[in-house]
Amino acid sequence: MGSERDEARKDIAPAAPGEGSAGEALSVAHQLQLHLEQEGNRHRETMFKHELGAAGRLLGGEKNAPVIIAAVVVLLGMVAFFCCLVAESRYAANAQFWAQQGERGLGLSGAALGYIFGKGVK
Repeated sequence: MGSERDEARKDIAPAAPGEGSAGEALSVAHQLQLHLEQEGNRHRETMFKHELGAAGRLLGGEKNAPVIIAAVVVLLGMVAFFCCLVAESRYAANAQFWAQQGERGLGLSGAALGYIFGKGVK
């Protein structure tokens, strides 16, 4: 009399040549899952690039654009201030006018600079 275990071993058929083990199936499934995740990430990246557009790529996106624009305004205000200083020295008759314009350029730069530093505090 054989035990149940011996009988069960006799009933087990050897694996067919095309069949793989469970470990191989899990490995293939994991690789497929990784591939699908890569494709999803690639799709999100492509969609983000298209949503930004040319201006967004130049300015840097939703979070960085206000700070970059403020930095450009600071630079333009400083350039305007120095141009007004040069104009004031060349055209002495209109010195008061150029002095006021220089103050406005400096004020614009200061306001934009305050925005940048105020943005960083949050």
